Amino acid sequence: MTATAKTVLVTGATGSVGMNVCQKLLECGYSVVMLARHPPKEEEISELQKGPGKLSICLCDVLKETSIKEAILHHGVTDIIHSAAVTPGVESDLSQARSTIEINCIGTISVLNAALDSHLSGRFLMLGSISAYGKTALTESTLSEEVSVADPRVIYEISKFAAERIFLRYREAARLNGCVVRIGDVYGPWEHDSGVRPHMSLPYQAVSLAHAGKRAVFSRDYSGEWIYAPELAAAICSILEAPVLNYDVYPLSSGNRWKISEWCRCLKEKFPAFEYEHATDISAVNMQINQPTDNGAMSIQRLFEDTGFVMKYGLRESFTHYMKWLDNHPHYLDQ
Repeated sequence: MTATAKTVLVTGATGSVGMNVCQKLLECGYSVVMLARHPPKEEEISELQKGPGKLSICLCDVLKETSIKEAILHHGVTDIIHSAAVTPGVESDLSQARSTIEINCIGTISVLNAALDSHLSGRFLMLGSISAYGKTALTESTLSEEVSVADPRVIYEISKFAAERIFLRYREAARLNGCVVRIGDVYGPWEHDSGVRPHMSLPYQAVSLAHAGKRAVFSRDYSGEWIYAPELAAAICSILEAPVLNYDVYPLSSGNRWKISEWCRCLKEKFPAFEYEHATDISAVNMQINQPTDNGAMSIQRLFEDTGFVMKYGLRESFTHYMKWLDNHPHYLDQ
């Protein structure tokens, strides 16, 4: 089936990952149904519609199973990319436990049931998270699906691990065509405060401070394999289009590790007055890091084996592209 013959429903479509996925799908000629609780802004719709694909918008909560099924049938949806999730901070781990489980787990069940009841003909891609590894992600330098044992501790980690396992059980029992796409640290275009996570990515935080003429102060020089959002979307599309999926889980990261200080060094080239520092005085820190150590590296060998997709955006390439995007979307730094 060609892209133009496919209609893809994307849940959580107005989040930063969802927006990038929708834009890439539309650029590739897919018909896209954006499913979200709140509509995208008019200027966002206009930009998305520049692609050759057809765009439809469905306002719906992922807990509304019947409404999701109706949307699938009404729009002739062939494939689903399930991106909807909430990401509470550790400080609100218990106070938001019920809503986290409801949206991340029960919401996944609702979308899966709707897919089965409507006899989905194509693939179901479940967007997971490196957080499903839990403590293992912070204690192992290399994360391998064949060896690394998931050890989720906080409610969010538990919910993402459970959501992935729920999907895999449906996949096995109902012979659902699809896989888990386990995503690492993401940043880039369309990132904004959607109210479903405690703080933004470190690259975004640094850009916002530089743009506002403020010094960036971080408690430690975080090092990560950040994946640039447009490239993440392209990789997801390659999985959607792969002739055969030989694995149940596909980790996605850039494979390029760099430190936040390196990103800040790039920012100083664009904003010469920008200053940044690694401070031991916690009271001076204005960049939020949500974990005590860096994530381990996720292998992207499975992605290459089944799709041939090769990551092209390293630190410099993504920085250059992102700065051009922000120049055209300056209000994204004010949200």
